[in-house]
Order: sequence, then C-alpha cells, then structure tokens
Amino acid sequence: MSETQLITFYFTLGLSNDEILAFLKVQHNCNISLRTLKRRLKNLKLFRKKGYSPINQVATYLFKDTVRQETIRRLLKSIDPVGVEIRTRRRLRRRQYNNKGPNYLWHVDSYDKLKPFGIGINGCIDGFSRHIMWMKAGRTNNNPRVIGGYFVDTIQKIGGIPLTIRADMGTENRHIEQMQVFFRRDTGINIHRPAFLYGKSTANQKIECWWGILRKHNAEFWMNLFKKIQDDGYFNGSYLEKALIQFCFLRIIQSEMNSVVLEWNSHNISSSKNSILPRGKPLIMYHSPEIYRSNDYLISVEFDDLEIAREECVFLDQECPCDKDVFELCNILLNEAAVENIPSDPYNAIDVYLYLRNKLSCLL
Repeated sequence: MSETQLITFYFTLGLSNDEILAFLKVQHNCNISLRTLKRRLKNLKLFRKKGYSPINQVATYLFKDTVRQETIRRLLKSIDPVGVEIRTRRRLRRRQYNNKGPNYLWHVDSYDKLKPFGIGINGCIDGFSRHIMWMKAGRTNNNPRVIGGYFVDTIQKIGGIPLTIRADMGTENRHIEQMQVFFRRDTGINIHRPAFLYGKSTANQKIECWWGILRKHNAEFWMNLFKKIQDDGYFNGSYLEKALIQFCFLRIIQSEMNSVVLEWNSHNISSSKNSILPRGKPLIMYHSPEIYRSNDYLISVEFDDLEIAREECVFLDQECPCDKDVFELCNILLNEAAVENIPSDPYNAIDVYLYLRNKLSCLL
C-alpha cells in the first residue's frame, strides 16, 4: 500500500496520531513528522471530532450519567466497610496472568455453539497483546489437518511461530502440537520452555474469555437465527441441511467475524486487577512491543520445513463452503432461478436456504 493508503487504513482503525507515526516507522520504515501527518489527514478530509454523535451519547455526557467502577468500589467501602470486608474474605483469589511479550504464548481453542448447525469455529489469540492470530469458521473444527492449515497459514503470514502454544486436551490440536515441536526442534531458543502445553479449558483463559466477546458481538445472533429455523421445522440436523446452512450462511458468518476481529484488534484494552499485562490496542502491542518495554518472541521458520508441514494439512476452500456435490447442485438451482450470488443479508439468505431446501427435497 502507498503511504496515503496506510495513513487512511490506520486512521480508520482508530489509531491516534502518535500510534500511526509509530506504526509507519516500525512496520513500514516510513518516517514523517507529526506536522506532516496532520497535513495529510487534513488533505484526505479525515477528522476525528467532526460528524454527528448519537443522542444517547450526548445525553450521557451532558448529564454525567457515567460512573467509573473504581468510584463505586470506593463508595461501597466507605458506606459499608463491614460488608465489604466479609465479601473480601470469601472472594476467590485468582492467579495473576503473566506473559512476557508477543508470540511468547498463544492460546488455541474451538467454539462449538454453532456446531449443531454444521459450523465449527476455531481461533487463536496471542496472550501478551490479546491480538487475534486467526479466527475461522468452517465445516469442521474437529479435523486436526484443518486446524493445522489455519496454523500454517498464520505462520506464513507473520513469518514464524510462537515460543509456546497452549490448547485443550483434544484430538483436533494434535497436528499443531506435532508441527510446533517439529519447527522448534533445532532452534536452541529457550530450551527449558516447552513448545506445546496441554491443559484444562479453565486454564486457557485468554481464548475462553474471548469467546464471550464473540458470542456477544456475533455468535448469539446466529444461534438465535438457526434455532428459530429449527423451531419452525425447517432444520432437522441432517447432513444435507447442514450443508445448506454452510452454503447459505458460512461466508456471511466469516465476514462478520472478520469485522469483529478487526474491531477487537484496534480497540483499547483497559488494565485488569488479575493481570500485569500492559494496556493498549492489541494491534499496537503485538506489532510494536518495544513501546511497552517488551520483546518479540517470534521464532523464524525455514521455508522447507513450512512446506513439509503444509503437506500434512487440509485447507478449506472459502469459495466452496460445503460438500462439493451439494455446492454444485445448489449453484445449478440458483442459476435456474436467476440468483447470481448468496445475499449478504442474513434474512435474505434464509429465503435462499428455504428455496434450496424445498427444491432438493423434491429432487431427492
């Protein structure tokens, strides 16, 4: 991308001027002054303080309805010190989470809430920056070769592997474990730190916490939508109907997840009492750890090793989101109905699903 495109991209992500300058310098070897950046933004008509604000935000600001959690905590301690002391004694003491830097520890897990409808989600998050490394929706999240494909694609994208990966005890993580150990076999880097860790889901807290974010911003809607289709009698859990769900909705779900991930990676993370990690934007913390007095623990991977690992993976075709035979048959039926593309609106996609379901029920 050109310098102008980079400035526009980082501005739309919500980065401050100082963060944009740091990113241009560190990631793109582009040195410009703050004055030059402000002039470029003005020429591009990119302003942060212009435009309309929602009326509820204006009302909140005018009437000062927002109260910080810390303020409430101090008020409760002053008003009811005895009650606070009793609750404090019974409080669960959580362990502090510590992570030394980007790519020091990745957390991998699968999300099964949409699995009854034929859609499995798998994701990975960097423990230090909370930057999402991958977040994929597919026909399965149980096939270790598919999960391995997500891992290999990410390695190729960022140029290396993390020091350690943590995952649940599941067969779907077996290929990632073997590849991670294979890549680290002769590095001689931090040999006392294991390449892969298995543990309970309760200990895999960073990715488990993020599933709550995903459910709130994406998955809850789809769970309710598919449950409504099921309750209305238009989904019985058969292989064919799962394939139709995948054909009609999988690409929409992935597109919306990409938007959620982009928003997450560019938002500000506040500090946490049970964590000594820095606060800031995941995008900045991951790519510019020196700002937070940390180091990048990324380990480079040889091209030949990556190609060997690639041969052991399965890469799902995003253009063919379901069974190939069902995909071809659905396209034939849609061409006959003069429907060129699957609608991007979920409710219009339901109409396509019902049409295909009725047509295939008559044919089979």
